[in-house]
Amino acid sequence: MKKMVRKTIGIVSMLAICTCAQAYYSEVMNSQGTTVNLKDYSLVDDNAESNQSALVQKAVDELSAQGGGCLIIPRGTYRFSGIWMKNNVHILIERGTVIKAYWPKGQVVDVFKFDAEEDYTYVENISVRGLGGRYTIDYTERGKVYGEGARFVNVGQVKNFLIADALVLDNYTNFCAIAVGLSKVVDIHQKPRFRPTHGTVKNISIYNSGEGYGLTQLHRADHLTFENLYAKGGGITFRLETGGGGIHAGIHDIYARNVVCEEGRQAVMMGPHTAQNGTVGIDGITAIQCAWAVTIGNGFIDRKHEGVKEAKLGKFADDSYVKNIRVVYGEDAIVLTKRIDRYPDASIRKFRAPESRFMWSFRGPSLGGVDNMAESYKVTVENVIMEGFPQFTEAEMNANSGKKREELLKDVPSWELVRELFKRKQNKTYVMDENILKKYFK
Repeated sequence: MKKMVRKTIGIVSMLAICTCAQAYYSEVMNSQGTTVNLKDYSLVDDNAESNQSALVQKAVDELSAQGGGCLIIPRGTYRFSGIWMKNNVHILIERGTVIKAYWPKGQVVDVFKFDAEEDYTYVENISVRGLGGRYTIDYTERGKVYGEGARFVNVGQVKNFLIADALVLDNYTNFCAIAVGLSKVVDIHQKPRFRPTHGTVKNISIYNSGEGYGLTQLHRADHLTFENLYAKGGGITFRLETGGGGIHAGIHDIYARNVVCEEGRQAVMMGPHTAQNGTVGIDGITAIQCAWAVTIGNGFIDRKHEGVKEAKLGKFADDSYVKNIRVVYGEDAIVLTKRIDRYPDASIRKFRAPESRFMWSFRGPSLGGVDNMAESYKVTVENVIMEGFPQFTEAEMNANSGKKREELLKDVPSWELVRELFKRKQNKTYVMDENILKKYFK
């Protein structure tokens, strides 16, 4: 067993709390307490050549067993994943460090698991944060493959936690970088596992997430704050689509500040499915060259809940809000083929092929600011500023309403490619025509 070393960590910023009005993570890390450097466990900066997961896990386990403390990952480039966080352990990753996910083929991996290993218990008072600045989580070596995927953090049965200061590099793979409350419930009548509670996620950026995913998605949680979330080139920055867990899903008292999307799908998505959600408040949303800034979907009962007596149309609490929204027009947004009839002809003519064979959407013009389709509940929308959008008439905007995709896209050169990519997305056994791929990708 390694000897624990007491050191003083002279980094004031590590003790900063989220500046949101509601700061749900309560700082419990003692910078004067036990501190261990992973070099003491023979961590090697080998440019991520070897899998050092077991070494990192051993250090976490031993530190927790002795009452907890700070575990420093020194600057370097390492490979590991599947690290189960344990009570009272705070991982401090030095600025400039690169962590590449250990990701065997055919598997789904989480770099860090903020989750208890037994049902109906919590792991408590934990964090992963930067030491002196930002660090990088990199899983760009692979692309989107059915049955595979990688996450930065899987947030499950955890109380009082902090995730901060990460730059995530993706390659349009499956899953959001931070999944919150995605514990499995086999029987829809069973009670859920404990939901994540009292946590803060801040200063996180992601590049090139899958357009069907994004930076973070919440299924089940309460009392969480988010601040300074940024996504570029991919899916949704802040995804509140509470479908995981069905009628036992739901998020309550969730607040966010400064949520940004650039050259992606959208900044915020609210989709309750059948979940009876509580209050969500988001202040400060920016969408630059994205299809939308915010979409708010109606509640519905999906197929797996048809005939379930307890199932109701999903909703968010009526005091939920999104406000101070800035929307900047551009023509590098991610445009899905769904509801393509909402685009005017002039915009459709600007659709072009995606830059990656792992995507299944067009690149094209922004469509709007806030798309509020909710009927089973209400969300207050305040102060939406639109910049640079072309001035289409109402007739031009509605000219394609109800028309079929094939009719609208028949003259778009890249429709052939996007249609085939979407087929591959829908059907895991679908084999694309290599001639089509070669036509668009070298």
